[in-house]
Amino acid sequence: MKFFACFSGIIVGVLAAGAVSSLALSLDKNEGELYSKTKIIGLDKIVGLEYFKESEMSDRVEGLYNGYVAALDNPNTMYLTIDEKNNYLKSQKGISQGVGIQFTWGITNQYLVITEVQPDSPASLAGIEIGDRIIKLDDILAMGSNEIDIYNKLTTTTPESILYTIQKSDGSITEIPLAISEVLIPNVETEILDNDIEYIKPNKFKDWSIESDKAIIDLRYVSGVTLDEAFWLCDLFLDEGEEVFTTIDKYDTQKLYKATPSKFEKEVVILTNNSTRGAIESAVARLKPLENIYIVGDKTDGSGMASELIELVDGSALLIATKQISIDGQIVSASEIEPEYDIKQSEPYTLELVTTGRVNLAKDDQLQKAIELLN
Repeated sequence: MKFFACFSGIIVGVLAAGAVSSLALSLDKNEGELYSKTKIIGLDKIVGLEYFKESEMSDRVEGLYNGYVAALDNPNTMYLTIDEKNNYLKSQKGISQGVGIQFTWGITNQYLVITEVQPDSPASLAGIEIGDRIIKLDDILAMGSNEIDIYNKLTTTTPESILYTIQKSDGSITEIPLAISEVLIPNVETEILDNDIEYIKPNKFKDWSIESDKAIIDLRYVSGVTLDEAFWLCDLFLDEGEEVFTTIDKYDTQKLYKATPSKFEKEVVILTNNSTRGAIESAVARLKPLENIYIVGDKTDGSGMASELIELVDGSALLIATKQISIDGQIVSASEIEPEYDIKQSEPYTLELVTTGRVNLAKDDQLQKAIELLN
């Protein structure tokens, strides 16, 4: 919608000035049409003539489809190109398509700080380390003003190498060409903290278990979880036959999910923040009332719905929210899930992360509160 609004203004200005006036008739739609095919053609001609830099028509067409779906304004619904759909399907199998890094903007928004490097990934094999700074990608400076171009480089699906300009911790600059590859992502990452508390950071919600008597499950920044995965997490903590949640589609068709045998009864803290998003929120809402579970951190995003992948005939796809999730008669997506212990992340923790790329657990106030509750 923003794209159309922006260029509608350009059309008015251009036509008023008398330029490309031959397009005036092409912007009308025929009687009974919901949208004007010729208007789209007219827009594309103006973009081709007037936009300040070159752009690929194929990218503009994909943007048209993306904008149409984005008008629904639902974070669980999006258009996926063929490459994006294939990457999504791989991610469901624990395979990431990329160079194997995670990052955040540096404190000045003039570089990216690498916060994680996957083992045996292209980045790892090239010697890139946590704390390294990305200064430039090809000829694009890693600055906040270039955010869209930088994002496109970092999420590319093309096999051609991108030249990463890296600043090491000693200040030296090196240029490293990196091409995307398939990187295996473990289902879960765990660490044993003091007093035998198990810290669990899930990447997928299947085929892992809680080994210690006390555990912390970190759901901060978790999104893109399927309904079956949300059910799997709930099922760890509920008695056989207990109601987990009910899904409801637009035709009021309902499906009740019930727990299966096996139940973990020890104390668990679940960490959340406002990037805990989508179907996983239903697990947070369902587990929150349990006496052995504490919710710590920030409130969740408030978009707890179930999505379905529907492939289109050309190989692209829609990831579309098809069902609401109800727990005890309450729709999960109606509001954010509030934590029982509302703990804001401290400035020293954030400052160290954006400066060094490293997570300092001692400065993680939300994690420290979780440890306090379990001790």
